[in-house]
Amino acid sequence: MIKAESIDVENLPNVLIEEKSNLPTDSGIYLAIDANNKVQYVGIARGLFGIRGRWCQGKHHKEKELQAISSIRIAYILIGDKELLPEMEQALIQWFRPPLNREFLPPKTQFRGVQNRTSVTIPESLLVWFQDYCKKQKRSVSAQISFMIEELKDQEERNK
Repeated sequence: MIKAESIDVENLPNVLIEEKSNLPTDSGIYLAIDANNKVQYVGIARGLFGIRGRWCQGKHHKEKELQAISSIRIAYILIGDKELLPEMEQALIQWFRPPLNREFLPPKTQFRGVQNRTSVTIPESLLVWFQDYCKKQKRSVSAQISFMIEELKDQEERNK
């Protein structure tokens, strides 16, 4: 099985989202990657027309969100054994933590004991924007703030 940490997204075969009809018809894992090489979404395709079918038979359920991000390309890893796909997808989601897969991620940490509350003062227009953002992420304001703090903490730990 492929190890998620060994995958170099810059060197995977890929096509621009606008050229999705050039995707292969094989089964596999696909990664939507932005211009900064950040993985935005990870998915699997195992149907009759493989990865191309997943993107070209009707609209992909994340396509609208992805097209709002500039220069998205769809990279792929062809996997012949369809039984491995779900496990590999989860491993890649855990490794890359793509923003558009958040609803599939298990909670990163289990909170034990007391959780602290705090208050912040921010301009109303910023709060309205953030509340809208949280709805799009399918999280409460509190959950989104906790998530963002965890992400910053992880990023800082990776940069040490």
